[in-house]
Amino acid sequence: MSVLYSLGTIDDFDDILNDIAPGVYQGKTRPHKYLLLLTVINLIEKSNEPENRFSFNKKLIDEFKDTVENFGFDSKIILPEYPYFHLRKSVFWKLKIKNGKEDTFNNYISSKMRFIPSRISETIEYAYFDDRLFNFILIPENRNLLISKLKNIIKELSESEASSPPSLPIPSKFLHEAKALNAIISPFLKSKQIEFIPNYDLYDPSTNYYYECDLIAISQNFVAIIELKHWSGDIKVSSYNWQVNGRFREDPHKPNKYKCQILKSFIEKEFPYLKTPWVESIVVFTNPDANVRNATYYKKPTKNPTFADIGTLIKFFEYKRTNDEKRVLTESDRDKIAAKLREQAEGPRNKTIEIPGYKILENITQNENVIDLLGRVDGFDGLEIEFKTVKRLRVFPIDPELTPEERNKQRKKSLNTLKVLDQVSSHPNLIKVEPVSNDEGLVIEVSNWSDDGTLADVIAKKEKFELKEAVSLIQGILSGLSVLHEEMIVHRDLRPENILMDGDTPKIMNFDYTYIPDDHAPEYSVLPDAKSLKPSPFIAPELYLDGQFSESTDLFSIGVIFYTLLCGTPPFNTSLDLKHSIQLPGKTMAKLDHLEKASSIRDLIQSLVHFDRTKRPQESKDVITTLKNIFTDQKPKIVQPPALNRELKPGDSFRPFEIEKFVGKGREAQVYRAREIDDRKVAIKLFNHNIPKERIVEERRNLEQLNNPYILHFKTLLQWPDGRFFLVTNFIDGPSFRDLINQGNRPD
Repeated sequence: MSVLYSLGTIDDFDDILNDIAPGVYQGKTRPHKYLLLLTVINLIEKSNEPENRFSFNKKLIDEFKDTVENFGFDSKIILPEYPYFHLRKSVFWKLKIKNGKEDTFNNYISSKMRFIPSRISETIEYAYFDDRLFNFILIPENRNLLISKLKNIIKELSESEASSPPSLPIPSKFLHEAKALNAIISPFLKSKQIEFIPNYDLYDPSTNYYYECDLIAISQNFVAIIELKHWSGDIKVSSYNWQVNGRFREDPHKPNKYKCQILKSFIEKEFPYLKTPWVESIVVFTNPDANVRNATYYKKPTKNPTFADIGTLIKFFEYKRTNDEKRVLTESDRDKIAAKLREQAEGPRNKTIEIPGYKILENITQNENVIDLLGRVDGFDGLEIEFKTVKRLRVFPIDPELTPEERNKQRKKSLNTLKVLDQVSSHPNLIKVEPVSNDEGLVIEVSNWSDDGTLADVIAKKEKFELKEAVSLIQGILSGLSVLHEEMIVHRDLRPENILMDGDTPKIMNFDYTYIPDDHAPEYSVLPDAKSLKPSPFIAPELYLDGQFSESTDLFSIGVIFYTLLCGTPPFNTSLDLKHSIQLPGKTMAKLDHLEKASSIRDLIQSLVHFDRTKRPQESKDVITTLKNIFTDQKPKIVQPPALNRELKPGDSFRPFEIEKFVGKGREAQVYRAREIDDRKVAIKLFNHNIPKERIVEERRNLEQLNNPYILHFKTLLQWPDGRFFLVTNFIDGPSFRDLINQGNRPD
């Protein structure tokens, strides 16, 4: 056991300070603990009859805030709850836990929950010093010397903080973009020779449209709009179309130079008395996995340069500063332009993520691991949401600062959902997910979306469900779950937020924490940071405690969801609340007494919501059978998958098109003659369900680029109500070459 060092002289206090383990963030020592220690000693100094007990109250919080601000720190960032709790790791700082709150306190610690003020007030009565240290501090001479030592330490940390480049509050959906902007801007913050404006929306009065600029740089001898490209793989820079991994892409300078014209015009109109410098288009690659050919050498005098990496861009700025003697703007002029641009900005707008083939409509949620978006398939702007043109897109950013090995591992984890669904057969209660190819090398998933939202959204609106509705939903979830369990796949995060509602049909989704049996990829079998999972009533307790799991882990979630559907709220705040009762107490179960067949339902839920996973039912099929036995007079709702690639019949219609005749079919599609407005005839090529969207979009692009009287003219690309895509072209009545060949007719 640690003991307090001897306190014979004031120098012995240095040993006590050395015992403090200050926090470190991004390589910088945090001053929080020293600030709290100084705060408490100041309170002793100000008290006529000091007591060795320091409650987390307004008096202590206000004193801490004053101490923080006196040293020039931000009191909105440096908060007292962190050191108040974590100083307990030092031998001299003790916490008195409230009677009866010992288990709650220990649960918070074991669950790695942050001790926010409400949790401190709930569990901690007060903090206190070791008696020997408190008596030592009561001596005024000792106290004054202690205050002096602490002030010197904090002052050094404050000066170190001031000398470090500040972190830039750059809004961005992508971590790699924010880091790239920081890397470009930080080297020039001290000198202030270049003014930078990140993520700026440039207004074009001629079109009434805003153009996104990743970064605007303004110096005395040039102005530039910098386009960041996070493309990965082999990239060939050329005069017109570039090549990215063998595919042609438009030269990014083309749209960027148009932005430069808008910016130059803006500066000329706002500052007609200034000689406007050249506004340059710069493209820089930010992905460490990019292999760029024909990039610009930073010393080469060329307009609109393209740099292979951020380091070369920074060298270019330095070279321009030291070798270009032409100063078009004064420092004051430069600052005026930057100030005017910032004034014009309406505030930081969310950066639009560009995903090939989709128009982004809404950002659903975002965290450091995944970005959830709603997007509409390109070319469907005139259609309504009910025809499933709106999709859910999940983007998994890759941290560019990781090593190649770590990035590869992160990428594999991001592919978890695709890997799970690749191992199971298609099922109506499992969401269908497909990958989206992109030049940035990101993992992007696309799946159908529903106006109904998730089961959590439905519960929030409806509160309680009728018994038959709840049973039908649980049967659907169990049906999808059984398909996973047959392949030894365990979801581990089954909760209403991870179940999409498509009408009355629940679809399990979000397989980020799913266990996949794979001897060659152990990262799939370990739940990352199991104890750091957010507290939830739906996640089984074993995942918080030891990380062990089985199929019964998902069945625990089924039991809690079933109870929630029937009662309107979960049976507890977190599954760890079961630690002492092991099963749901009688008072909680009594809320089910009004139900038909209440006894059987109680028994089923009680067996599922058990603290010990070995005491629960072990297979989802067993639970399905139990439900059937309870409701022998109620046939379970079984959702049948739609008939694959069924042939349309004359009279079938969608929007302005009505099928008139089946023409024929091939390996990928069926072809029909249809009529539209004014009885005009068109041809509809209806692709099979299994044909990748990328293949269909590519055919559309090819048809769009062709203008030949001997080739069918493309009209539009749409989606039939059953989800199949179809191309619409002009219809030419007559036999095909195949028909003529089969008839023996050959050209002369």
